[in-house]
Amino acid sequence: MKYEGNFSQSTKGNKAMTRKDKAKNAAQIVRGKMKRNAGDAAGDRGLSAEGRADEAMGHLKQAAEHVKDVFKK
Repeated sequence: MKYEGNFSQSTKGNKAMTRKDKAKNAAQIVRGKMKRNAGDAAGDRGLSAEGRADEAMGHLKQAAEHVKDVFKK
């Protein structure tokens, strides 16, 4: 498949998507922390574990965004 569009427009959209992804990842980390803390306070080990998993997933996605940024330069 051949790309025939304007490359400069494509990169502008990509930059906005990256910012959006970073914000979503940060929100996932915060949600995970809230779930973990709520689970700890209520003694609900399942909720606490779910929060830790959400938080870890957010950190992994954030690390992937950092790797993308390094290779863009």
